[in-house]
Amino acid sequence: MVEQATMPRSKRGQRNNDTVSFPSGIKVQKAASLAKESWYTLLYGDAGAGKTHLASTANAPIVLLTERNGLTTIRRANPDALVFFAEKMDDVRNFMRAAKAGEFQKAGVRTVVMDSLTEIARMMQDEIQSDRGR
Repeated sequence: MVEQATMPRSKRGQRNNDTVSFPSGIKVQKAASLAKESWYTLLYGDAGAGKTHLASTANAPIVLLTERNGLTTIRRANPDALVFFAEKMDDVRNFMRAAKAGEFQKAGVRTVVMDSLTEIARMMQDEIQSDRGR
């Protein structure tokens, strides 16, 4: 982008509405002109890397939170984020049913965050072992 700004006008990308065509043949579009799509994103990293903080800054989030220590991060990152505490798999199931039914979207939620998948997997394992009588 910086190189483009310093190039003579004849060598810069040619604009046509919301599309920019470059001499190399590359065409890009403004994000606002593209169709709205749903994204499924997995954030992973070491503890303290900033996954919860980043997820909380998403557009109008609701966070399924399995570890209460993440609440401090969410409050700092986005005090308006909605938070649902899940302590067992039934809580996770109810949250997922509500999401699938569109309840969150109707309430203005635009982003669903599940924090953390590691803890949800542990809940699943505990439930399976409990059902087996272990």
